[in-house]
Amino acid sequence: MHFCIAVERKRQEKLCESRAFLVPKGKEVSLMRNVYDCVEAFGKLLDKEYHLVLGRKNKSVSLQINFDKKEYFHLMGLQYLTDRPELVHDRGKVFDAIRERRITAEQIQSSDLYYRIADRVDMFPLLENMIDSNDTIFKYNRKLNAYSVIKADYIMKNNAEGRNIFCF
Repeated sequence: MHFCIAVERKRQEKLCESRAFLVPKGKEVSLMRNVYDCVEAFGKLLDKEYHLVLGRKNKSVSLQINFDKKEYFHLMGLQYLTDRPELVHDRGKVFDAIRERRITAEQIQSSDLYYRIADRVDMFPLLENMIDSNDTIFKYNRKLNAYSVIKADYIMKNNAEGRNIFCF
């Protein structure tokens, strides 16, 4: 299963094409979680496998979710930081380099494009809690959302710290 994380702003707005959001006004990046928190949280998921059974109207679907360190790059949105040359490596190696602090949080945050992933970085450490919770997983219907850029079969929605988080 392919995952993407998006965080909804406090005021109502549609998901943007990049599936990442600006940092809300008044919230300093330095007060947010950083990529080290994210790498630590994701590291805990590497040896886990989730089996979810979704049911509705006497029909069920089984989903299996497992994680690979190469997926961290995409989940964090690091592909949007095109001005950071240290991120142009094998995606698994980027994960290891951040974990070992050979790529620093300061290097990543210094990107002119960091605003595109700041909300993901802040909420990413909550991913395991989101998957473990009993909140609803919604089946996504592209026909009902014809103008959406989301390409997914399922969307998992949860509320954390007063903000909606979506995984798809």
